[in-house]
Amino acid sequence: MKEEAKKISNAAAGALFLHLAATIAVRILHGGLTFTLDASDMIYNIISSMLVLCIAYFSFNAFCKRMGCSHSASSRREHTPISDTAAIILICGPSIFLIGKVYSSLFSDNASAYIPQNDGIYEYLLAFILYVVVPVFFEELVFRYCFAREFRIFGSVGAIILSSLLFGLTHFSFSAFPYAFICGIILAAAYYITGRPSVPLAIHFINNAAGFASAIIYRYSADAKKISTATTIIAVALVAVGLALLLLGGKRKRRAEGEEEHALAADALTPAMTLYLLCAVAVHVFM
Repeated sequence: MKEEAKKISNAAAGALFLHLAATIAVRILHGGLTFTLDASDMIYNIISSMLVLCIAYFSFNAFCKRMGCSHSASSRREHTPISDTAAIILICGPSIFLIGKVYSSLFSDNASAYIPQNDGIYEYLLAFILYVVVPVFFEELVFRYCFAREFRIFGSVGAIILSSLLFGLTHFSFSAFPYAFICGIILAAAYYITGRPSVPLAIHFINNAAGFASAIIYRYSADAKKISTATTIIAVALVAVGLALLLLGGKRKRRAEGEEEHALAADALTPAMTLYLLCAVAVHVFM
C-alpha cells in the first residue's frame, strides 16, 4: 500500500512539473506577444489554459500507467440519493460564492478585470469560456476526477487536503491561494460525500457563472451596493433550501468507508512531490 501511494504521488508530481513548465512557457510567450484586440488575447488564454491542464491530465494518467499504479481500480462509491445530491449542490455552490464575496472585499479583488473592455457579444462569449467553461471542466477533470480520486489511497481526509493544496498552488498567486484552497476542500468533499464527479463540476460552474454575471451587473449597475445585497440574500436563501432538503431527507443509512486500508498522508511527501511543492512556492514568489 505504501509503495503504491508513493507511485501515485510521484506520478502526480511528474504531471505537475510538466504543468508548471507549460504554464511558465505560455506566460513567457504571452509576454512577448502584442495583442491589438481583446478577443485575440482571450483566445490565446483559452487555448493555453486548456493546453496546460490537458498536459497535467494526460501525463498523470501516462505516468500512472507506466509505474503500474493499480489503486484506481479505485473503489466504486455508492452514490447519494438525488435529493441529497441536489441539497449538497445548493449548499456548496452558493457557499463558495459567499466566501468569494467576503474574500474579494478583504483583498480588494477587481472583479471587472474579468470583463472585456469591448461590449461586443463575441468578447463576452470568449470571456465566459475563459473564466467559466475552461476552469470548470478542465480543473475538475484534473483535480477532482484524477487527483482526488487517485489520492483516496491516502484516506478521504488526506485526499481532500492534498488535492486541495495542489489545486491552490497551481493558481500561482499568493492572493488567490487561500480562496482556491478552501474551494478545493469544498469541491473535493462534495465529490467524496456524493460519489458523483458531476457534483463538484456543477458546484464549480454555479460559482464561476455567478461571479461572472455579478461582475457584468456591477459594471453596468447604477447601484452596485443593492445588487451585492440582493445576490447575498439569494445565495443565503439557496443554502437554507439545501439545508432544508437534507433535513427533510430524514435519517439515512450512513455509507461506511469500510475497513479499507489506506496509506498515511505523509507518504505523499516523496522527494519528487516535496521538490514540486518547493518549486510551486518559489513560482508564487517570483512570478
